[in-house]
Amino acid sequence: ALMHVPHPDPGAREGEGAGRVNPTAVLVTSCLGLFLIGVNTTAINTALNAIADQLEMGSSALSWAVGIYMLAVAAFVVLGGRLGDLLGERVTFSIGLITFAIGALLVATASGEVMVILGRLIQGLGSATLMPATMAMLRIAFPADRQGYALGIWGATGGVAFALGPLIGGVLTHEVSWRWVWWGSLINAGALGFIALGTLRAMPRPTERPRVDYVGVALLALSLFSLILALQEGPDWGWSSAESFASFAVALAAGAALVAVEL
Repeated sequence: ALMHVPHPDPGAREGEGAGRVNPTAVLVTSCLGLFLIGVNTTAINTALNAIADQLEMGSSALSWAVGIYMLAVAAFVVLGGRLGDLLGERVTFSIGLITFAIGALLVATASGEVMVILGRLIQGLGSATLMPATMAMLRIAFPADRQGYALGIWGATGGVAFALGPLIGGVLTHEVSWRWVWWGSLINAGALGFIALGTLRAMPRPTERPRVDYVGVALLALSLFSLILALQEGPDWGWSSAESFASFAVALAAGAALVAVEL
């Protein structure tokens, strides 16, 4: 789900800036957005002990602080890609970035486990909206013969970001405070938003309003959410428990219903 690939139709876009998009500027902005997501996604792993000690969070709450983010991304990333088709990648990028920043603010100022988990949930929703937009922008900005080049750089940036996340999180936690993992994300999101005002200004707007398959999106979200929930909580619930069985059953039923609806 994290690698959902949107396929915007450049021919169905227009706007005052159409044809004047700077591919290099869009690539830099796209990679910065993906880097922001990637670092924050894995940086939490080296901040968990400090968060637990300061906020007195138990292992279950910590597990939810990590897992709720992935649940939100997995369940809503397809919808995030569809938003780009409806609203345009510039607007979708902005919505995702603002949502991500709000979540970062909640975690950075958290006084208890509820704020941490809520902040991570909101960040997951922001990432689910932002990530497809970062990829789709490249398909619009670059001609077909250079899209492989642009997507290769995009993918490499993501790999570096996910790898550096624990290191950055550990350094900030040890040298300053675990809260600066999220203060840093908030500051970087603000700076990126300012950059995007200029680099994405010429991004064309969609001229067509594609039909949204609300039933399909809902079934896919339910299936992925239930499956990841079962895999995440299975060790604590017990794989043969009623909770695990119910979650897997819902995932299977929703997936089967999705296939039936789409075929």
